Amino acid sequence: RENLAAIYLSHHAFLKGLDLLDEGLIILPYNLRLTMMKARFLVEQNHHKQALVLLQDHHPDMNHSPDFYGLLAVIYENLGRTSEAGHLYQSLTRVDPTNGRYWLGLAIALERQHNRQQAIEAYTRASRHGNSFEVSALAEERLKNLHG
Repeated sequence: RENLAAIYLSHHAFLKGLDLLDEGLIILPYNLRLTMMKARFLVEQNHHKQALVLLQDHHPDMNHSPDFYGLLAVIYENLGRTSEAGHLYQSLTRVDPTNGRYWLGLAIALERQHNRQQAIEAYTRASRHGNSFEVSALAEERLKNLHG
C-alpha cells in the first residue's frame, strides 16, 4: 500500500491514494507509516488542519521517528504556528544535527520570529548540511538577503 500510495502521490492522483490509505487504515488503524503517508497527501492538497488532526493521536519517540516530527513541523509552519514549528525543528536539530532540512525549517521559523542572528546561524548550518541542492540553495539565498 505504501509503495502504491507513493506512486499515486508522485502522479498527483490524490483521491486514489487517499482511498488506498483509508482502506489500509481500516485494517491497521494505528499504523504510523500509513498515517504519515495520508498526512502527506493532505498537506499536498493544502488540508493542513486535517493532517494535524490525523497526526495528533500519535506520539512516537522523536529519536526513532524524526520524519513524523518533521512533517508535524511543516504542518505547524503552514498553519502559521511558527513558534511550535520552531520548537520542533530545534529538537530535531539535536536529534540529527546534520540534517539540513531541519536547520532550514528552524531558520525560517527564527526569521519569522524576527530572531535575525539566530536565523543566520541556522541558515549557515542548513547550507553546510544541505541534504539536497534545493535546501542549500534556499539557505544561501536567504543568507544573502539577511546580510543585505
